[in-house]
Formats: sequence, structure tokens, C-alpha cells
Amino acid sequence: DAVQYLLLAVFAGIMAYLALEAALALPGGDALTDVLATPPPGWWNPLSVGLPAALIFSLAIIPGWVTEQDPWQRVWAARSPAAARIGMIGGAFLILLVFIACALIAVSLNRLYPGIAALGFPAGMPRAEAALLEFITSGRFSPIFVALTAVCLAAAAMSCADTFAASGAACLSRDIYQRFIRPDATMGEMLMVNRISVLFIVLAATGGSFFIGSIIDAIHIATF
Repeated sequence: DAVQYLLLAVFAGIMAYLALEAALALPGGDALTDVLATPPPGWWNPLSVGLPAALIFSLAIIPGWVTEQDPWQRVWAARSPAAARIGMIGGAFLILLVFIACALIAVSLNRLYPGIAALGFPAGMPRAEAALLEFITSGRFSPIFVALTAVCLAAAAMSCADTFAASGAACLSRDIYQRFIRPDATMGEMLMVNRISVLFIVLAATGGSFFIGSIIDAIHIATF
């Protein structure tokens, strides 16, 4: 997790700098404030989407993130309660840094590709999500740099993949096998079932990937 986060953070920071530099090079983009002012009025206001939407995010999505297995896998693996507390708070702060870099990337790409925003929502969504890849492969950078960005993006994808595989395996082994098939299963047996479940999920996902033509489509399926 530490290595994967480090690669993601370095990638996000470098891309934020490069995208911002490219946006500032355009006419009328002499200062950071010019780039930050590119989105429509109210874009930076978290309540601009409307109070009902803000309440939905607060009451539904945030508790879901807190209670799902993704963060708790790290808490359970901590060496001590103190390490778990520090890791939970420190991890949230580190992710905040990545999100800040992503916000800078977003507003910079919005200035570099104004046609995407002009399409509006939802027509512009597919192109918006691929805008960073378009920026990376636009010929601005060397093939070696493009390959390194692919490694960083793959690290982020693998971080999600191993978390989802472990979460799914826990559901299969704990919620199905132990609860309904073998309530008296030993820990050794549970460990074996869990490992088999991880392999099954990874193989099933690998097989399913051959039927998905675009990584953006896969993200949409996983998200919605």
C-alpha cells in the first residue's frame, strides 16, 4: 500500500505541475488565479450543486466510505491500536494531498480542452474522464515518461484491485462459507477458503476484462 500510494502521489503531483504549466502557457493564463477561475461561477462552492445533493453526499456516501472494508483492512492489519489511529488520520491527510493535485489537474485540463466543458453534462463525461490520458499521450512527452505514467496508474489500479479482491473474499469466506456452510470451521480452514476466494475473484475479473472494450467503461460499471 505504501509503495502504491507513493507512486500515485508522485504521479499526481507531477501531472498537476505539468498540466498547470501547460494551462498557464495559454493566452490569458498568466497566473494561477486565471486557471482557477476557468470553471463556471460557483464551481468551487461545495453547496453549489444544491442542498439536497450535499445532504445525500453527507448522509449516504461518507458513512459508506467509513464503514466499507477498504479502510478497515488497513486498520485490522495495523501493528497496534495507536498505529491504527495514526494510520487512519494520516492516510486521510495523504489522500487529501492527492485530491488537491487532482483538482489542479482538472481545472488545468478544463482550460486546455474547453470543448469538453462546452459539451455539458452528461455528453462531456466520457471525454472528461479520458482527458488526462489524452494529455499524457498528446506527444508532449517522451515515450519513457509515458511508460512511467502507465506504471503509476497501474499501481493505483492494483491498489484498488487487491482491496476489492480481499473484500470480496472476506464476504465469500465469512458471510457465506462460515455462516451457512461450515459455522465450526477452523481458522486454518477459513484461511484456505479465503485464499481460494481471492484467486476465484481475480480469475473471474480477468475473464470479464476480455468483454470490456474500454477501461472507462469498467470504471462506470464499478462506480454505478
